[in-house]
Amino acid sequence: MVQSLGRVFVHVVFATKLRRPSPALLMPTIAELNEYMAGILDNLGCPPVWVNGYLEHMHPFFVLSRTLAISRVVGELKTASTKWVRERVPGSSDFEWQRGYAAFSVSPGRVERTRKYIEGQEAHHRRKAFLNEIRGMLLKAGAEFDERLWSE
Repeated sequence: MVQSLGRVFVHVVFATKLRRPSPALLMPTIAELNEYMAGILDNLGCPPVWVNGYLEHMHPFFVLSRTLAISRVVGELKTASTKWVRERVPGSSDFEWQRGYAAFSVSPGRVERTRKYIEGQEAHHRRKAFLNEIRGMLLKAGAEFDERLWSE
């Protein structure tokens, strides 16, 4: 019997277009948006570990399906959640996510630490601005990036 096995933990970060604070991320509906995104991940066969956002960005953390590309998962998350925000949050008819995203693999031994980090976004961002956060993450990962793209 042939098997294709894998357990790849992925931490994704993406922001709102022009990094505008989203009404959904500023209001109590953030918990509902987190749950909605977790449901999307489940439906894609990507079990969520944790989903959370703060002001102008989101941190979905999940186990990648062995049959899907990260770009497809992120595309599905953004498309469905954009529609959800526009339909459910007053004043959000022009809501959009930025075009890009950052994705990081997480070793099994760091899953709980990453989950706690994502869970604590509100407290974390009292001390550190989003651009400083994403810059540090990308530098630590050794990723080449254009910082200007995180402002689009």
